[in-house]
Amino acid sequence: MNLSFQRVLIFTMLVILTPTPQLLAGGSYKSKKSAVAAPIDTRFLVQGIDVRSGTLEIKHMRDAKSPPTTYRVDALTELTVNGARSTLDKVTVGMQVVDFVERDFDTLDRLRVCTATALPTVVTKKPTKKKK
Repeated sequence: MNLSFQRVLIFTMLVILTPTPQLLAGGSYKSKKSAVAAPIDTRFLVQGIDVRSGTLEIKHMRDAKSPPTTYRVDALTELTVNGARSTLDKVTVGMQVVDFVERDFDTLDRLRVCTATALPTVVTKKPTKKKK
């Protein structure tokens, strides 16, 4: 074996087998607390309605910084509210958009909305006190 190869091999083994300061202090590689991520809001919500002009604003809640998109709703738009065929005046701000299909860039061909569902909440276990 080449002398430089032996040195590289010994150095590599020392690096692999050397314990970290965390292990020397009696710790482990496992984290003691797991971080719980906040739920991501992926809903589309109705942000604004103008029945006179026949327009509707839809906002994707995941991208909070972008403005809502305005769509026109005309007589050909198939509109469903809570599973029943309806009209634009029955849609209220805050309803959740289940499905929508654009006819062109600013007119909806189909819109299905329902009462908004709540975001899932993160439940964390509280430590229990041991009885003596």
